Amino acid sequence: TDQDRKHGFGPATFSFNVKGGRCEECAGDGAIVTQLSFMPDVEVTCPACKGSRYREETLEVTWQGPNIAVVLKLSIEESVCFFKDQRPIVRKLEILHELGLGYLELGHAATILSGGEAQRVKLAPDLGKMRRDRHNLYILDEPTTGLHLADIQRLLDCLRRLVEAGHSVVVIEHHLDVI
Repeated sequence: TDQDRKHGFGPATFSFNVKGGRCEECAGDGAIVTQLSFMPDVEVTCPACKGSRYREETLEVTWQGPNIAVVLKLSIEESVCFFKDQRPIVRKLEILHELGLGYLELGHAATILSGGEAQRVKLAPDLGKMRRDRHNLYILDEPTTGLHLADIQRLLDCLRRLVEAGHSVVVIEHHLDVI
């Protein structure tokens, strides 16, 4: 809105990846890295944003109490309660939780997901909008890596839902209980 633009808020305000939302001191990394020639790099929390990755003006905006940096620290499981009145958001979060990803923070970097986690994140949109009129083939390579036994059962339940909807699922797995 015009009011948002007056305060400097635009499409990039809530992204730590681009100017407008990120802390410019650390370029949205949340830390300052000093490279030392013959020693390991030294990383310290950014003194400007205190590790939040956002500029001060962005952090002043809150929703139901916390700002975006606090919300992104919530686990997916905690987020279901936080967004309880936002049904479209909750449904997406519940699917991630059903896939055994409830422990991940909302702001978890995609670049540090394990292979199994990344595969399950990619499955989530399909589980959310499963259509019986299309037939898809899903190939998963060890999607249970790093999962607790209870979460493995959740994942298997989700895969069973795909099969029951008429899709094909091929899983390459070494976990004997899954096989």
